[in-house]
Amino acid sequence: MSQTPLYQITIAFDNESLQKIYHAGQSVTIVNAVSSYVASMLASANAAVAWLAFRPLQQNLVAWDPRPQIYATVTQPAPLATILINSITGQPAQTGALYTFAQGFFSGASGQGLTYNAANQMSGYNIYLGLAQQANVNGQQVIAPQNTTPVLQGQQAMFTPQQQISIFLSTLTQSGSIVPSVPQSALTFTLKPQQQQQLLVSFNSANNTFYLASA
Repeated sequence: MSQTPLYQITIAFDNESLQKIYHAGQSVTIVNAVSSYVASMLASANAAVAWLAFRPLQQNLVAWDPRPQIYATVTQPAPLATILINSITGQPAQTGALYTFAQGFFSGASGQGLTYNAANQMSGYNIYLGLAQQANVNGQQVIAPQNTTPVLQGQQAMFTPQQQISIFLSTLTQSGSIVPSVPQSALTFTLKPQQQQQLLVSFNSANNTFYLASA
């Protein structure tokens, strides 16, 4: 990550709210939406992935540069399952390039375009592909999936980060876990593409929801 990440979100709690959250065994959960397109089918109806899930402190800083990698997994996206990254590009993917997954690893070919592209040429497995994004959460480096999409052998997938963030509480404890859906009560907002933003999010203990305190 660069010295000054493009996106920074500070999430603040008071002591009473923290006591309530820890007593309920819940975590801060962040979904970072990605649209998926595979074989003429928009895959946005897939279950959401909790990109980040962490136990909160009074002040929490989540910071990242939007430089996703492409990953492959054999984890089936059942509700509450945690996705195991079985293979990954190992470096930020380039838009327009095509990354082919074969023999258990990714190889890339240059190209032009606005989407992140991957092809599955791996036989013998039910493969799911998606984007994984690194973040710094309270000083800890985390890389976790943002989405997961089934891609059959011989198919290609296109991924477009939406920069749409949803923040809510859940009982999930592991980043990269499947959530059946994003609750309607979640705080959802869209980040400005390629513009540095520092946001302050606060917690309303009266209704257990988040709100933007400053943008």
